Amino acid sequence: MKFKGYFFILILVVSGCTTYQLEPVVKQATHESPIKIHSYSISISENTKVWTRNDILEKTKESLNTSVRLDSVPVHTAQAKSNYHLDIDIKYWHGGAGGDSFISALSLGLIPTWGENKDLFIYKFDLYKNGELHHSNTYSVNEKHYSHILLLPFTIIDLVSPNKPLEYYVETLHANKNI
Repeated sequence: MKFKGYFFILILVVSGCTTYQLEPVVKQATHESPIKIHSYSISISENTKVWTRNDILEKTKESLNTSVRLDSVPVHTAQAKSNYHLDIDIKYWHGGAGGDSFISALSLGLIPTWGENKDLFIYKFDLYKNGELHHSNTYSVNEKHYSHILLLPFTIIDLVSPNKPLEYYVETLHANKNI
């Protein structure tokens, strides 16, 4: 019986929902065409609560399946044929719980709280052509979270919904394969 009480209190404390927003918004241009990325390198700052390093690497490998993974950007070469390399840098800022989460926990979800984490994830894509920087894009994922006992149903939906930051990563990766 004691376990059920603790479980109920835990559910009340974490009841809420989270939304994510990508900045800048990826625009699907019709005049751009996909290019052949010959190689890529990827740097991931740390594992996160939202996804794992393996998920990132798996999605990158799926998207760049004909490319070779390298440790760094290749040296500049003068070639008649264009050789493209995509350098990917993923950073995660672990903001931790703020005062809003503390208030919601103390009130067992009765006091509504909300908060925002700017630049929770930063995706940077540098496209190199024959070893020289050709194109660079940076995207950030912002998080907004709301907590209240009335949001309990949304908490369950939020837990089983697709991983939005990972979806944004795949979307930005595909956008950076086009020039």
